[in-house]
Amino acid sequence: MSLEYKRLKLLQLNKKICDDLDKKFLFTSVGFFFDEDILFLGINPGYPYNKFHLDNALKMKNIEDQAEREKFYVSLLEDIYIGKFIKKIAGKNSLFDVSYTNIVKVPVENNDMLKVKELLNIYRHYTDEQIEILKPKIIICLGKFIVNEYFNINMNFNEIRKINDYEIILLRHPAYYSRRIKL
Repeated sequence: MSLEYKRLKLLQLNKKICDDLDKKFLFTSVGFFFDEDILFLGINPGYPYNKFHLDNALKMKNIEDQAEREKFYVSLLEDIYIGKFIKKIAGKNSLFDVSYTNIVKVPVENNDMLKVKELLNIYRHYTDEQIEILKPKIIICLGKFIVNEYFNINMNFNEIRKINDYEIILLRHPAYYSRRIKL
């Protein structure tokens, strides 16, 4: 299956996810998929904590076309720490050259991990479908919560483990690095 075909299938799935979740939550972040080899997997999108973030979250929610919504989301992430972090790890100049999604597709106020876990259990199938379509060779997990709760395994940071058809790599969450390393 070509990357172009996978992107089409993922955009269709993302539309379905948004149709389901946008009605229930402030906004939905379904991810972006431009590389079929490596998938960065985050926990959940950040909660809009100021007017700029809230305004952009609401703008994104109102974009119907999934390709346009994807472009808008990438443009927002391109210059903030997580975007710079992913580009650096991937060795890319742009987020338009990587794939990224969260295991929970909606923001959770105060990053309440009990709520994140509850939402993961309800909406896990969306991430399962995204991974099944993309079939990445490597999944880079940005935080221990992902390997513990999504993959149900215990790993050390910087460890590489083969799970099914994927190489799983566990890195610390970008927030950890943002307090220690300036990009």
